[in-house]
Amino acid sequence: SGSRVLTGANDGQVHIYDFAGMKKDMRAFRKVSPTDGGHHVSALSWSPSGDCFLAVTTSAQASVFDRDGRSLGQTVRGDMYLMDVRKTKGHTAGLTCGQWHPTDRDACVTSSEDGTLRVWDVESLVQKTVIKPSLGKPGRVSATSCAFNDTGSLVAGGMMDGTIQLWSAAG
Repeated sequence: SGSRVLTGANDGQVHIYDFAGMKKDMRAFRKVSPTDGGHHVSALSWSPSGDCFLAVTTSAQASVFDRDGRSLGQTVRGDMYLMDVRKTKGHTAGLTCGQWHPTDRDACVTSSEDGTLRVWDVESLVQKTVIKPSLGKPGRVSATSCAFNDTGSLVAGGMMDGTIQLWSAAG
């Protein structure tokens, strides 16, 4: 409905504002910390129904909260010792961006410095799809941003090498 706004910053805190119940001091009614380590908040995204939100920090795990700031869980951290990042169950390096699916309440996408984008099942917090971008040179390039198109059928990723790549959200 637009009555709640989220803000996040380098202090690692997410502030939740409720305009319907806001007092004259204009303070957030709740502050939450998505991670324990004081990681910077990189992205925040409301679910299409507005009943929960995704908090992406510079840690390797994204967090999901209900609209009142109660934690609903975190995505899985991947095994950083596996060479093929497509075979891990989660990101192995810090996250850079994240967005909720525009129509599916049970899906979101995250991007990471590990060079992958992952589509998650939010209900069980397990990954549905791992997207490994194609590169012009051998090696690994960080994914700096990610987004769904307006229907949720495509995923776009901005890469550190300056490319923007598109994939089917279904894998």
